[in-house]
Amino acid sequence: ANKGDDSGTSPVGHYTVGAGDSLIGIADATHIDGGWHHLYDVNHQAIGDNPNLIKPGQILNLG
Repeated sequence: ANKGDDSGTSPVGHYTVGAGDSLIGIADATHIDGGWHHLYDVNHQAIGDNPNLIKPGQILNLG
């Protein structure tokens, strides 16, 4: 997860992807129930078919 920059969680339940982030790291850092699988399911349309291809600046729903 992000350290020392402005990316990260926001009060509205979203996460801005930073350089070097992964779904596993984001799910662990934000304590998502269901882990990265749930995070991917909720954001499948934004992420696409490959959960490893998240990009810095993408905004993910933590729902």
